[in-house]
Amino acid sequence: MKLKQLGAFALCLFAAAVLFALPASALDAGAYTAPCGTYYLNPDTGVTDDGGTKNAAIGEGMCRSAVYKDALIEVENGSTYLTIRMQLMSNIKDIKFSVQKTAGDPGSYQAVSYSTMQEDSSSDTADMRFKVPKATAYIRCDMYVIPMGRAVVFYMQVNSGSASKGGGDFVVSVDTPAPASTPPAAGSPAAGPQEPSPPAHAETPAAALAPTPSVSPDKAAASTPPGSSPAAAANASDATASPAPAESASSAPSQVTPEEPENSVPAEGPEASNGNASPAPVSSADPGAETDSTAERGGFPTGAAAAVAVVVVVVVLTIVVRKKGR
Repeated sequence: MKLKQLGAFALCLFAAAVLFALPASALDAGAYTAPCGTYYLNPDTGVTDDGGTKNAAIGEGMCRSAVYKDALIEVENGSTYLTIRMQLMSNIKDIKFSVQKTAGDPGSYQAVSYSTMQEDSSSDTADMRFKVPKATAYIRCDMYVIPMGRAVVFYMQVNSGSASKGGGDFVVSVDTPAPASTPPAAGSPAAGPQEPSPPAHAETPAAALAPTPSVSPDKAAASTPPGSSPAAAANASDATASPAPAESASSAPSQVTPEEPENSVPAEGPEASNGNASPAPVSSADPGAETDSTAERGGFPTGAAAAVAVVVVVVVLTIVVRKKGR
């Protein structure tokens, strides 16, 4: 039993070792920005390589001011490239980079060539791109500091575990994958043209918009009802030919219903000659009749009230009988 437990424990340790040995900062193809750390002391030996001060704080401050806080990582076809932004370019020259090929081996640094991607005189910076075996490899930088009058050596390492997608303000040389497209929302410009809504005046009757036709004297005389006097016919023709605007169907009050013209008789005499419409006939029915009928329609019907009362009584009696039966 103990052997089985020891075997299981050993297997767990082996799995953990394998997981920790795997690179946790593996990145997919694309461009990323990540923090770039600087070290004045050699990370493997703990001493300076340029013979300068061993005070790490002073040396680190100098290195930090010469390198921008972020770097660009580019991954394409299994190859990794770094772009380091050097600062204070007017104070340094003869910049050289070497990359560590074997982790932990201070003698495995190999010089690499770089390309200057962009320079900014206003910020006194220059971006330098070169190939690395992996994003987290240590980088050695040799440069000549003009104000100090001597060469300086320090180290850098990019923290790919804190990388962010995108190239920031760096020059990106690799193809970046296009973002996943999402279907456009309804009503958005990408969804295509929408059906135009009908104008607000689309339901206006054509009769309200059409101009009132003018009537000639001959037609007015022909349309004069029989029995009218010649003077009334002449006056009627003058009224129809006058330039007074006729009221449109949309502005005239709806007092006459379509059924009323059947029994209406055209008025004769001066009233008709002036072109004034005769007042609508007033019904001789009792004015209170319509009020009573409206009230009867709006109120609660007597028969329905009685039916509701009967239902309530039946329900109450049923409940009482059930309680007595128990």
